[in-house]
Amino acid sequence: MVDDTTSSTPFLSGTIVGTQSSTVTTLPSPSLAHQLPLKLTSSIFLLRKTQFLPMVRGCGLGHHINGSQVILNKFLSDQQPNPNYHVWLREDQLVLSWIVASVFEGILPQLVGAETSQTAWNKLVVVYASVEFVLAGLGPAYRPFTRSLEARQEDISFDALYELLLNEE
Repeated sequence: MVDDTTSSTPFLSGTIVGTQSSTVTTLPSPSLAHQLPLKLTSSIFLLRKTQFLPMVRGCGLGHHINGSQVILNKFLSDQQPNPNYHVWLREDQLVLSWIVASVFEGILPQLVGAETSQTAWNKLVVVYASVEFVLAGLGPAYRPFTRSLEARQEDISFDALYELLLNEE
């Protein structure tokens, strides 16, 4: 049984998931437009991470990103369907959809093939956290350089950043 309902809060809706064991789980679904008004680009990853993680944790779904809960088996040991697997899968796909919906169009190709929210999040961390870290660590003498990178419409890879930094020196 799946019943989509909307709460009285304008930016929060919920989905009620029923399982074979008649356990009911309510999944809060924040409106990304309200919670995250800017799409993720390579120049704002750390800012986006600061906005995104509390939202996911606040919905009780942080374990899908940080890996603190193992992926449940589809079947129990007696080959019976695992009713908790469907709840886990629905939650994970909800978080994955938030990740995909919150990134700039140019970043989407990097998420192709990510079937879980943890895989998608880890791809973003590997690519963009290092770029943000380097840019944040540049001193005041590099301020014009970092501002020009932040003003770019297209995203920059770590390798391209390294090459630009070499040219800047």
